[in-house]
Amino acid sequence: MKPSLCNQLIRTFEAPPNAKMHVRENRLTAVHLLSDRENNPFAPYTSELFEVITSSVERYRNELEISHWPKEYGLEPPKMKRYFVGGEDRFDDHVDVDSKANAMRFLVCFIYLSDNRKGSTVINPSTPDVSDMYVSRAKLGSIVLFPPYWPWVHRGEAPVDTPKYIIGSYLHYV
Repeated sequence: MKPSLCNQLIRTFEAPPNAKMHVRENRLTAVHLLSDRENNPFAPYTSELFEVITSSVERYRNELEISHWPKEYGLEPPKMKRYFVGGEDRFDDHVDVDSKANAMRFLVCFIYLSDNRKGSTVINPSTPDVSDMYVSRAKLGSIVLFPPYWPWVHRGEAPVDTPKYIIGSYLHYV
């Protein structure tokens, strides 16, 4: 994603009038980008955001040569999350499909809106074989896609120097 869009999304998130949209989720502050709020400040960016996600998904599908792909799929409304420095804002080991209620998810999509020397997403951290581990560095404009269920256990590490901002969404079966 373009750095200019990443920076604009962060500025919009942090703008004082938009603090009313902030919610706490798993110790993190989040904003539902497609809220029903009148005059949603994120509305001007949704078209470009969806283009980034859909083109990245197609690239993922083509590069991995995935032949059994759903004919139709949906996209969970994206959420933007902020991780503050200091160790409290992190997301410990988990999977994103752990019940019937969220079993419609089939692909995780994280977009990093800021650079962080630390604060990576670590995928499959519970494996006994460290060679199976994948570390996605929090790099401005980068995107990581992976399945949301076992064995892709993952965690969002706490940033060390500067706050970490991400947008997260999921592809759904329809």
